[in-house]
Order: sequence, then structure tokens, then C-alpha cells
Amino acid sequence: MSAYWEIHSEKVHKLILLALIKNRKEKLTTNKEVYMTCANFLQTYVDWIKGGSGTDEHFVSLNLISNDTNGPARYAEGRLHLETSIISPEIPLSFFVGEATLYESNERWGFPSDDGSFSLAEFPFNPRTTDKIKVTINLLTPSITITSSTKGKAIINNPQCSNNLIFGFVTEGSGVLGVGGFPDSGFPLPFRPYYVISLTTGSIPVP
Repeated sequence: MSAYWEIHSEKVHKLILLALIKNRKEKLTTNKEVYMTCANFLQTYVDWIKGGSGTDEHFVSLNLISNDTNGPARYAEGRLHLETSIISPEIPLSFFVGEATLYESNERWGFPSDDGSFSLAEFPFNPRTTDKIKVTINLLTPSITITSSTKGKAIINNPQCSNNLIFGFVTEGSGVLGVGGFPDSGFPLPFRPYYVISLTTGSIPVP
């Protein structure tokens, strides 16, 4: 009887191990597919920036939105440029880096009064109470890092790319950017901010 249960137990352990290996392979395949999609998506903008001539400078414009279950909606716009850091001849690291202006829905404003000051605070996204954020997109990983000197940090590892958008939940963070309406709760949280970024190409004449 003991030998039977030993053999049976060994078979169960093997089945569990095979199931775990299969699940791991499926996750790796999914992550690879997501990475390749994002790599192809971002490479289009890398090629655009590198295609600038002596008469014009190419850049990438960024539009960002985010939201969470217990905090305001956020919107940011800015420009990104390409930076490359060589950690070894075989592994060049490329980044999109830039500054963006951040607007928040809980910062409210209204129609100007006679003296030019704002009065009725009925509209969101006050243009007079904005913040500056730094946005870095690691093209190798890929990952997104959003930082502010006053609102913390949000990191989105393994974002998804589809329909000309790059998006995902925060995977590491601090402050309102990283943990939304729970800035003192630390990480991880049951409800994480979600970010969506769209990119567009542009150019300006070189003086």
C-alpha cells in the first residue's frame, strides 16, 4: 500500500511540475509577443527622429493620460528626444526622454473676472497650476518611468502596445503618480494607476 502511494504521489508531482513549466512557457511567449509589438511600434519613432536632415529637426510629441480608483484624472503633453547610452559594444541602451506639462482634474478653474483673475472654479485641469514631469521610455526593456519632484514616481514594466498606443498599470511607484489616491500607503496596492501614452511625429526648421 505504501509503495502504491509513493508511486502515485510521484506521478502527481510530475504532473504539477509539467503544468508549472507549461504555464511558465506560455507567460514567456506572451511577454515576448508584447515586447516585439512594442519594439516594432517604438522603432517607427526612432527611425523618424534619426531621419532628420540639416534643414529640419525631427521630434516625437507625447500625450499621456492616467487615472486610478481614488484619485484625479491626469493629462500631460510634451516632447521626447532620443538618447543612447553604451554599457557595452554589444548592448546599446536607447531611450526616449523628455519633459511634459502635467494637468490634473482636481485643479479647477473658471471664467476670468473683470480684473483678469480666475473666479468660478467649475472646470478641471487648471492651466495655472500645472507640474513638470520627466518621461523616460526604455526602448530595450521596454519600460516607462514617469517622475516628478513633488508627485513621486511611476514605473510601468512590460507595457502593452496596440492601435498606436503604449499602456499599462503601474508596477512600481511612490507618491500620487505611483500609487494614486493612496500616496501614504506604499506599494503594492490593490488599485494601481493606469497610464496610456500616444506618440506623434513632428519637425521644426533648424535655425
